[in-house]
Amino acid sequence: MYAHQVIEDLEWFKQYLNPVQVGALDKSIKLITNSQKFHFGDWDDGLNDIHNAGVSKQKEFFQGKYKLPYPLCFFTFIYAPLKRCFLLNEVGEDLISCVCADWNNSTRRWMIYPIDNIISLNKPLLKNSTFDSFTDFCKLDDIRQGIGDAHIVSICINGWQKEYDQIFKTEKNIFGFMLSQLNVMLDLLNCKNITTETTPAPAKLNKKRKKKGKLPIFSYKTLVIKPTGKKQQSVPKHLWNNRIHLARGHFKTYTAEKPLFGSITGRFWWQPHVRGQNRDGVVMKDYKVEA
Repeated sequence: MYAHQVIEDLEWFKQYLNPVQVGALDKSIKLITNSQKFHFGDWDDGLNDIHNAGVSKQKEFFQGKYKLPYPLCFFTFIYAPLKRCFLLNEVGEDLISCVCADWNNSTRRWMIYPIDNIISLNKPLLKNSTFDSFTDFCKLDDIRQGIGDAHIVSICINGWQKEYDQIFKTEKNIFGFMLSQLNVMLDLLNCKNITTETTPAPAKLNKKRKKKGKLPIFSYKTLVIKPTGKKQQSVPKHLWNNRIHLARGHFKTYTAEKPLFGSITGRFWWQPHVRGQNRDGVVMKDYKVEA
């Protein structure tokens, strides 16, 4: 949704940079332009609940049968008062590069972080043979554990060493939460009951923007959760004869040994729902999840 704005701001920043930094931004601009774009909406409008459901089940990020829907993706979402984006590039088998950018309210510009987070999906970095290619051209001092996670290392983008050092002195912990947000999005995209709908770019508006010399607005995809059948409403029976209560949203994984509806396997997102019987009243409570 915000891809054209990010590109415009990166182009604007190039006037203040040295040639090496400009080259790094040009690379990011090219990747954003060619990427498949996804918009996940407002973080507080459901994504935080999904985040808590995922964090409560796993000790490390990016564990499970994850894969990108496309080799090159651009994710955007709103994390009030910020807007945030992730540029994801598949650089090897089960290995992706993630560059983050935020909307800065004070400068009214998109600010890209000078950090390339190298993420190993489904296996630790040291067990991912394609990660060896990165250690060939990176000095040992340039590779730092971004959040102390076996699946992630943070590498300085070429030409941005000073900014990279400053961020790790003042804001290092921010990347742990950022990457947990990315984990949520991969969780959703790897659920079998999640589909995407394409929101096409407005042709008339793009025509006007082209005449004014502005970048066109890109098409982007939004996620749609498909119901998996009436059983998702959780009909109470057997040991479920308790008071009516709200069950928070959660992930369910069905295997060949215990398939859904006797034949369906995979991971699914179960929406929040009410279950139980009302003969004993209603339970009102909140959930607190601690990582």
